[in-house]
Amino acid sequence: MYFFIYPAPENHDEYARYRDERGGWLFAYCQAFKVKHPELQIIVGIACEPKGSNGGSEDLIYIDTTAWTVEDMAEAQQVRREMGLLLDENVREVHRQDWEFPIPEGSKAPVKAKSKNIRKNKENRRKMIKLSRKRNRRK
Repeated sequence: MYFFIYPAPENHDEYARYRDERGGWLFAYCQAFKVKHPELQIIVGIACEPKGSNGGSEDLIYIDTTAWTVEDMAEAQQVRREMGLLLDENVREVHRQDWEFPIPEGSKAPVKAKSKNIRKNKENRRKMIKLSRKRNRRK
């Protein structure tokens, strides 16, 4: 999933043009993201305006790349290169995991799941919820 925040113009007469431009940038970034992570099959991008702007719109794009051809990938590589999007020298990726419930003081933080085993991740999440509920019960 890719989040993109694009500044809105102060003049609302240009707002329709801004939305088209933002959608184009979002698509280009999603193409570049596919080049950076070719193992991904589904790319989802969300674009919005920054906090404090006068508008209030969002754009959502869903790209299924399972049927991409060599030409589609070449086009994405060209867009990435020409526009300088998500190049290794100008991007720093950060991976993190957050928990829905706060971790009680004194308890060990749950082990971050690095595997793609969904069942194991669900079990870890269930254990964390039970532990949180148990410790937060009124006595």
